[in-house]
Amino acid sequence: MKAKFPATFFLLSLSLLAFTPGALAKASGSKAPGWGYQGVEFSGSSQVSRLELERGLGLKQGASPEAADKAIERLKASLEQKHIKTSLDLAEEGNGYFIVVDVIDPTLVGVPSRHLKFPHHINLSSEKPFSVFAELLERRRQLSEQGRPVTEKYDNGLKYFSDEPCNQFAAQLHKQVPSMLFEFLSVIESDPDPRRRSQAIEVLNWVEEPVRICFTLIPAINDADEQVRASASRYIYPRISLLPENFPLSDLTEAFSNQMTRQTHQDRLLALRCLLELSRRHPQTIWSIKTFDEERLKQLKSTSVLSAIQEPATELIKLCQNPPPLKQKPKPISDEPNF
Repeated sequence: MKAKFPATFFLLSLSLLAFTPGALAKASGSKAPGWGYQGVEFSGSSQVSRLELERGLGLKQGASPEAADKAIERLKASLEQKHIKTSLDLAEEGNGYFIVVDVIDPTLVGVPSRHLKFPHHINLSSEKPFSVFAELLERRRQLSEQGRPVTEKYDNGLKYFSDEPCNQFAAQLHKQVPSMLFEFLSVIESDPDPRRRSQAIEVLNWVEEPVRICFTLIPAINDADEQVRASASRYIYPRISLLPENFPLSDLTEAFSNQMTRQTHQDRLLALRCLLELSRRHPQTIWSIKTFDEERLKQLKSTSVLSAIQEPATELIKLCQNPPPLKQKPKPISDEPNF
């Protein structure tokens, strides 16, 4: 079973914050009265039904995160006894949270994952950027638990925050990371530790070459590790508007399309957000989205109970039904793009 408790509680703001169920319980103290359990978001196979999962959880509408912790542990134990492989996640929406259950269907052919270029541990000239980034995450986690979540903004591809201490950490990273750029790119390409690969992507938020970095991160969207894929998608999403017409948009669209078919909530959510933004900023990608994704989008629209999944799927389906006229393709770029 692929269980993520304790692991990542993915907020719909596209921010990376590690939330254990216990942290969710603390954060719920700042919510409105009645905030609690809303239901099950289910994706999977005939091995188990939504009704069976709901019965296995045994939660009432509005149940607290503390009650959910115990229910999740019961469900995990029950599924393990039945040898059903499952990915579990949490999704905050509306007046509470949903428990997301993906049953891993062993009969499905998995999405191909990229191979590391030259697998070996990459020694950095300094580990300081990783420690500064850890301090930044801890600051954000503490503020979120206090009911004071930090918002993000971007200026010329660089990330900034609504919290000044967070910006101070960002300033340190802006001084340290650019001179180590090629070291971090080597980590992303070759380091076998997925945590280091993910961290290396995250610290690139403070390098002033966003388009080139987006180009180098396309393979990472097909990484074998979910958090590496998430970090790559989160980096690219707010910078899609910066991508020029000679960027390999079809390759990027295909990578996000692969991500959308993976059996995790976080992958689906990020891929939908990124594909929708691509279609808005670069309408010519709608033809690729129609080819790769139209049937999958219809399936998600009909089966998901989350508006965060239904709404982008619905909008993308509408765009696929009325794609723009095809334009002449820009000249292909070389392996060393000149942007």
